[in-house]
Amino acid sequence: MNQRLKGGVAFLVLGLLFFGGGAYSMYPQLYDVNNAEPVNAEVVSSAVDSDRPPGENDRRHYVRITYAFEYEGDVYTSTRVFPGDRGNETSQSTAESLQEEYSAGESVTAYVVDGDPERAFLVNSGPPYAHYLIPGFGAVVALVGALGLLQSVGPGADSE
Repeated sequence: MNQRLKGGVAFLVLGLLFFGGGAYSMYPQLYDVNNAEPVNAEVVSSAVDSDRPPGENDRRHYVRITYAFEYEGDVYTSTRVFPGDRGNETSQSTAESLQEEYSAGESVTAYVVDGDPERAFLVNSGPPYAHYLIPGFGAVVALVGALGLLQSVGPGADSE
């Protein structure tokens, strides 16, 4: 097997792994955003918490927003801020901005996913743009691998 063919296969497989892994990690957020219905909600409390895990230098910041909403005649309370499995960890500036935007007593819009009030969230946006870098990188690497494969088996390919 010539080097170009080996390299093409390696790049193609590696690229597909990055692309698939990145897309898989973004799917829950994208699903929730695309399958949510808006409901009226009221913010009960809003705070920003920070901690420093043992052995780490950087602080982690969390936005803690509790809100109540009515869905199909029942009242629910939730603390989920973001869609998907993201959790409420974010940058300090984003946490502070969200705390200001969702202050206690405010009437806001929450989003209920697929009729399941336990999956309600507040911020109706998909993954941060940086999350698209991993599948994008994978797509480029897979394309390079596919081109290498085509060159290794196409007309004029050298055989070693």
